[in-house]
Amino acid sequence: MKKNIGIGVLITLLVASMAICTVFGQKLSSVNSKNISLTNQVNQSKKQISALQSAYSDLNKKKNNYIIDDLNTAVTKLYSDYLTFDTSTDNYAERRKDAQKYASQDVVNQLFSTSGPSSSSGVSSSTSSLKVFIENQQGTVVTALVSYNLDVKVAATIDRSNGYYDRVTYDSTSKQILSLDKIGQLSPLKN
Repeated sequence: MKKNIGIGVLITLLVASMAICTVFGQKLSSVNSKNISLTNQVNQSKKQISALQSAYSDLNKKKNNYIIDDLNTAVTKLYSDYLTFDTSTDNYAERRKDAQKYASQDVVNQLFSTSGPSSSSGVSSSTSSLKVFIENQQGTVVTALVSYNLDVKVAATIDRSNGYYDRVTYDSTSKQILSLDKIGQLSPLKN
């Protein structure tokens, strides 16, 4: 009888331990499936973050390229209005008015006198090899160096080309040049 009681206790313990193992096994299986589910969600979130970072980087590059394109356009148009003319056919007032699209009133006043050009005839001027180099960008304001050749002809007596460089400040919101400072003169620039 003692043997039967001992076997009964052992069987009860075995059944109880199997029941406990089954319960813990089910809980462990549930925890493992939740862990796998959370791991999958984390991996999906990492992929989404990576995709968003890549998209942000692409948009930022496009924004900067648009700013650079707009700056190049403003510089090219302003310098064309300011420095490209032929006194025999020149319309100074039109050039001054057109320059106001690309530069602040202070810059236009700096470059174009209110009285207009002198009445010398046979003078023509043009720019070539114009290049823009970005120096700095803070928010919507960009500072850049501009290099260019100024080709001047006076009747049949003078035909000269000199290289120059200026510093411009450009606002990408108003799409206008806010300041223009003459920096120096160089030998003629080559393309």
